[in-house]
Amino acid sequence: IIRSFQEGLILQTIHYPDEIRNIKNMPGLPKNEEHPIHKQELTTAMNLIHCLTTPFEPEEYIDEYKEAFTDFIEEKI
Repeated sequence: IIRSFQEGLILQTIHYPDEIRNIKNMPGLPKNEEHPIHKQELTTAMNLIHCLTTPFEPEEYIDEYKEAFTDFIEEKI
């Protein structure tokens, strides 16, 4: 995931589906009126996203850390 931070962009690792919340449930997000998006910036961002987009199915990935941690806990019980 690419997100803005201060005056730059940050590339963040993926999250598994059970780790993702609906954006409607995110407290403290600014309203669009507070930070207007200029048409040229939006067009540039959309073009970049379009050029870099590839098919992605997060369900195909296995959270190996979570599985190992769960196995570890089950062994201790």
